[in-house]
Amino acid sequence: MDTVPGTAYKIAQGPGAFSYSIDSLFLSYFARAKGRVLDLGCGPGILYFRSLNPDLKSYTGLDINPQALDYFRESLAYNGLGREVRLEEKSLEDFHEPGAYETVLCNPPYYQNYLRTENSEKNWAKHEGDLGLRDFILKGAQSLRPLGSLYLVLPADRLVDAMVFCRQGGAEPKGLQFLSKKSQGQAHWFCLEARKNAKPHLRVDPDLNLQDHRDLIYSGPRNL
Repeated sequence: MDTVPGTAYKIAQGPGAFSYSIDSLFLSYFARAKGRVLDLGCGPGILYFRSLNPDLKSYTGLDINPQALDYFRESLAYNGLGREVRLEEKSLEDFHEPGAYETVLCNPPYYQNYLRTENSEKNWAKHEGDLGLRDFILKGAQSLRPLGSLYLVLPADRLVDAMVFCRQGGAEPKGLQFLSKKSQGQAHWFCLEARKNAKPHLRVDPDLNLQDHRDLIYSGPRNL
């Protein structure tokens, strides 16, 4: 069991399921999970444990990796949590709950097939395969209630794609923050909030970098 950064919770990780990395921590720092929450590609559950707050009413985790969901269940039992959690072993194509959620969290796959690794768990988590970024974003937007929020984390070079796909799904980009590896370095990741049926107005938050802000990101969700 590993400690979930910024919390006292423990999380099970190991062979057969992709472990969390800085992009998941950045997303859970940026996002505000409230109401009914959907986690697309939930893995072992890092976003759940980092996002727990009094405004969270229920949590649905979707993943095609059965081992990842087993780790999620093991962690829930270990921490004495989970009465509000529902885990679904389904593909994105087989999941249909339109307009059901106030919040959708998604750390989607973003690499093209030619960048595949030999690790199948990492391929599931980080490579687009048959389902692309557009599919994840459109499914997330479809699952939102009016004015609900879709939160994404992606490499900086997918920003234009992400914004276009959000608008195609009727989710207007409303909040944006960049994260670089070094101070004064180029942005490496971004987090984006897109709100269903909202009016255009994009808030760009101050950039962060891992040299100066690692402890801030690891500490847990930001104060809004």
